[in-house]
Amino acid sequence: MKKLLLMSLLFAGIGFGQTVNDAVRLALPGLGSGARAMGMGNAFVAMSDDGLGMNYNPAGIALVRRFELGAGFKYSNVQNNATFFGNQLQAGNTSANLDNFSLLFPIPTLRGSLVVGTSFNSQHDFTGKMDFNGYNGGNSSMIQDLNGYSEIPYELYLTDDDYNTKINGKLNQAGSRLQSGSTGVWNFSVGYEAYKNLFLGLTLGIGNGSYENNYDYHETDPLGTYTGTVLAPGNSFTNDFKKFSYKTLLNWDISFYEVKLGMLYQIKDLARVGLTIELPRTFTIKEKYGVEAASYWGSGREVTIDPEDYKSSVEY
Repeated sequence: MKKLLLMSLLFAGIGFGQTVNDAVRLALPGLGSGARAMGMGNAFVAMSDDGLGMNYNPAGIALVRRFELGAGFKYSNVQNNATFFGNQLQAGNTSANLDNFSLLFPIPTLRGSLVVGTSFNSQHDFTGKMDFNGYNGGNSSMIQDLNGYSEIPYELYLTDDDYNTKINGKLNQAGSRLQSGSTGVWNFSVGYEAYKNLFLGLTLGIGNGSYENNYDYHETDPLGTYTGTVLAPGNSFTNDFKKFSYKTLLNWDISFYEVKLGMLYQIKDLARVGLTIELPRTFTIKEKYGVEAASYWGSGREVTIDPEDYKSSVEY
């Protein structure tokens, strides 16, 4: 059952169009931003008394009494182990990015406090990598799956003229999924003391970023199961199938905006109570998607599709 579940996850999303995975990818909150806040498990809403407050609770920046400049960087190292038909592979990917940057300017007032500032905070980190490789002795393959909704197997001479294929599984299946990219938001904030020990704040955020997902997949016939079987009648070279390859490239240009309202009440020097209200976030995605595929034969012949026929560019 676990093998079948992994197979479905690997092959999910190879078609065109937006899926629920795209929404989940952007909806996840990420690990947070700032060493101090992350060290507190992001329980920073009632603290927020430095530049990070613009991202967590803008009311908290009103506690700052002097000019403040801060910055931080982050390094991600993602390691992943995948077991596929009993074969385990390890893969990894790394990235280094600006994590946060902040400027705070207290404005002199007769009573209370007024602080304005701007900051950059990282949000999503899409770094990831997975490799898998194993022999599937069952009767399923991506060639068969694609043949149900695309002409790629036909264009690669893996079917007859009626779109029937003699491929019936029993292939070695291997692939790699490489993910990269990140998003960040520029915040413009104001915090002030509305009443003694009661602070209010507002943050307007403008964000952008990118996401790239490269999927490289191969099916081979190591046991010669289809040697001597003509897959496309009338084309003698198709009697010695060796390999099928399939590649996809998904690229996003991401932009969004957000609004946060904050409140913080300080109970003398004993405790603080904080509240942040974040309005619904709106994303705009400019997406480019492409497919490359090829078949390889014992004669040395290679057949490819025209990638221009499988490119799309949309905005939503």
